[in-house]
Amino acid sequence: MNNTYINFITGKFGILKTYEYLFLVFICVLLLSILVSFFVSIKSINSKNIEKNKLIKKEKLLIKLKNSYKNGQINAKEYKERIFNLTKDENL
Repeated sequence: MNNTYINFITGKFGILKTYEYLFLVFICVLLLSILVSFFVSIKSINSKNIEKNKLIKKEKLLIKLKNSYKNGQINAKEYKERIFNLTKDENL
């Protein structure tokens, strides 16, 4: 690789004034914060989708449980215990 370009860039950094260095650091921090924000946003969307899927699954189970109770397949005591078991992790 040709070192002429690298020497040119390092030479340009050598003639920068203090405020130009500060501006360069500010731009780098800004770009870094945008990058971090992007990754945090993606992580948040993924965790939100996982939580949504868990809630949908739990809702389906509760609907099936309600239908089983209405059809007489389970008694009131068992119905109450199953609802408690399905919702106990929400109460923590």
